[in-house]
Order: sequence, then structure tokens, then C-alpha cells
Amino acid sequence: MKRIPLRVGAGLLLMSLAVANLTLANPGPYYSLWQWGTDGTADGQFKWPHGIAVAPNDDVYVTDLLDSRIQCFTHYGVFRWKWGSTGTGDGQLNWGSPAIAVNSNGVVYVADPGNYRVQYFTSTGSFLGKWGTKGRGSGQFDGLCALAVAPTSRDVYTVENWDAIIGDHDAGYRVQRFSETGQLLNVWPVVTNLDTFWPPHIYVIPDGTVYLGFSWDTHSGTITPTGLGIHYYTPDGVFKGAWGEYGGGAGQFQDVRGLGYSAFWNSIFVTDMTGRVQVFTPTGSYITEWLIRGNEDYWLPSVAAASRNVYVCETETSSVQCFSNIYGVVPP
Repeated sequence: MKRIPLRVGAGLLLMSLAVANLTLANPGPYYSLWQWGTDGTADGQFKWPHGIAVAPNDDVYVTDLLDSRIQCFTHYGVFRWKWGSTGTGDGQLNWGSPAIAVNSNGVVYVADPGNYRVQYFTSTGSFLGKWGTKGRGSGQFDGLCALAVAPTSRDVYTVENWDAIIGDHDAGYRVQRFSETGQLLNVWPVVTNLDTFWPPHIYVIPDGTVYLGFSWDTHSGTITPTGLGIHYYTPDGVFKGAWGEYGGGAGQFQDVRGLGYSAFWNSIFVTDMTGRVQVFTPTGSYITEWLIRGNEDYWLPSVAAASRNVYVCETETSSVQCFSNIYGVVPP
């Protein structure tokens, strides 16, 4: 039996939890623990916060899309440092995608689609390297829209959305897998039969399973069995399964916006345009959900999880919220 301290006001509550039984089978409600950020360009403010990632030390990295910068915070939302500006030089960004990921060594990877490359940095923003040029050959990028890092191997996965770039619904998607320093390992196409311009999202969990989340062009009405919301694959791109359908009910999606994973709960978190977060087992069994805003067209572009906490970007309020289903935790 492990005793986990939870701060409640000025006091300290010791909650006894059987760690072996910490699952989301009966998760209870999720609570908003704290929130940070307002609209602006000062430290700790955002102009369209979009991508979010949590480092091994629980620091939270947020991409500030319209300011072409990355900001780092403690997990309580205290500003630590920032880097980035608009341009083509090392450490500069030409946005079009907000994707960011942190590997197990604390190295930060950022998709830089306007410059057709991936850049990577130390945890404090010092430039380490880059790879990629414009094109559709192996190791090149065109329509780069998502990025993820495998927790165990530290391989970097990128996704390109050619549908959106050339306006051809049949163009499809491509996943490329690289080493942590940019050596190409393999390339695999993704076939969904989805009639959509929205970019897919990607996440990799510790056992190497790769998850892709897709959205529909609802105007076309095209939803096929292979156009389900979440697909998952082996590290080499072998299809393993899928779940979801269009709608606002449990296990349904309206434009998947973000994917995250908690090793603590062994659960997948998905945000979509219904203003909610849904929670699933790694094979797609629905667990629970919570509503962040009562809006059926609310922009929740990304989600990240660490330990018991789940972090969600809210572009429309220029903020980040932290949630947990262990109630009573407040910043020290």
C-alpha cells in the first residue's frame, strides 16, 4: 500500500491507494486543478497555443503558434524559459503545424513545416540539429503536420497530409520514422478512405504502438469502415486495429484534435471539436470523458499526460488547463 500526499489548502491529506488497483475502470470525474495563460505576447501569455508536450521531469512545453515560439513551464504553470522566432535559420520557425514532442532524455523535437524540416533542441532551447528538405522523397517533407517520439526507442515519427497540400482527397498520408538524430528508418503510407482536409495526429506509447487520429470532412458525408477515428499500428506500420465513428456520443468523434497517453493509467486521451476529452484503453474500449467547454465547435488542439495529470491546450482562451481524477491537489 502506497501513501500519496495530496495538498488540500494549507493542510496535507494522506490518501492510501492500492497502486496495483489504480486503473480507470471506475475513474470518477476529472477535475480542473489549475489553469494558466492569457492572450498576449509576454512571458506566460499565448497567441494561439496549440501543441503541448510533457518532459520526463514534468516540465510542460507549449507551442505558441502565432508568435513562432516555444515556452516551457513547470507542471504548475510557472514560466521557465522560451525560444524561437519567425524565420528560416537554426532555431527559427515557419509555422503551419504546432507539433512538439520530448524524448526520454529531455530533447525537444519541433515540426517546422514551413521550412520542410524537423528541428531538435536541448530542454532549455539550445539548437542541436535538424533534418529534412522540401519534397516527397524519403526523408523529405511536404505537408508535415504531426510529430511524435517513441518513449522507449526514442525514434521520431512524422506525418504528412498531402490531401490538404494539393487539394486531392485521394492523395493520402505518409508516416516516416527516423532515429533520434534524423536517420531515416522506414516509410509507410496510411490508407483511410477518408474524404478530409484535416491533418491527422500521432502518438506513440511505451510498447511501440503508434496511434493516428483522423478527422472527417463532414460536408462530404464520407465515412467508411477504414475511416474510423483512431487507428493503431506496429512501429513498422502494420495495421493492428481501429475504433470510432462520426458523432458526439461515447466513443464517437467530431474532428479528432489531439492524442495523449498516460503510463500511470495506461490510457489514451483524445480531444475533438465537441469541447471534451475522452479516455480509452489502448485497444479502444471507452472508459470515461469530461467536458471542458459546453460548445460543439470548441478548439482543443492537443492533450498531454504525465503521472496523474492531463494537460489540455485551449486556443480560444489562450490557456492551458491541468486535470486529474484525484481530487484535492493544488499547487504548493
